[in-house]
Order: sequence, then structure tokens, then C-alpha cells
Amino acid sequence: MQPAKNAAGQDSFGKFVGHTKMVLPGSKMGDLASQYTTPPDMEISVAGLPAGYGEKHEIDVVVEVSETGVVTSCINPGSDDGPFGKAACDALSGSNVGEISDADGQARAYDRNMKVAFLVAD
Repeated sequence: MQPAKNAAGQDSFGKFVGHTKMVLPGSKMGDLASQYTTPPDMEISVAGLPAGYGEKHEIDVVVEVSETGVVTSCINPGSDDGPFGKAACDALSGSNVGEISDADGQARAYDRNMKVAFLVAD
């Protein structure tokens, strides 16, 4: 993990959203916990996905968020996500993903990772 940088390459506040799981393999709770996955931050319903993707495809993007919690920029660090990265960033652009503040209560711009899922509509 690297320190957060904004689009200009300057140090930035960062927010990491994820989970940690510790399992005891072979135990009932361990087997259940090992199946847990982090839910996506956004789901996009699509008519279909390209061959080989099945019914769901997830990607990770990194967004830059203003002091008011609005997504101002988005990048897809995955090199093999094709059109999914652009579609995810287009969907997130301008959306409100929440504010953060520093120890003094001052609202701060920040960068964060987001998981986006493309789901085939029923």
C-alpha cells in the first residue's frame, strides 16, 4: 500500500474501505468466514456481459473526492478491464460518496478505492 496522492501527485488524505478476515481452516465458523467477500460500493445493471464474464464482473477503481464528498475524478488501475473501467468511472462521476474530516473537524478532500460490480439484469 502506498501513501495517497491526488491527481497532481501531491500528498492527499486517503480512505481505505475493506475487511479483514481471520479463519481457522476446517472449523464451521472458519468455513463460513472464508466465503465472505466485501460487497461492492456500486452495482451497475447491464443487459449482458461479454462472453466469458458470466453474470457478474467486479472491478476496483480509485476516486478523488472533494471536501463536500463528491467524486471529482476516477481512475481504473486495472490494465485488463477494457470498457468496464470507463463505465464505472462515468457512473461514479459527480456522485456523493461521503465526507471525511481531519482531527480539527475540517472537511478534507481525499482519495479512496471503490469496488464496482456489473450485474446482468434479470
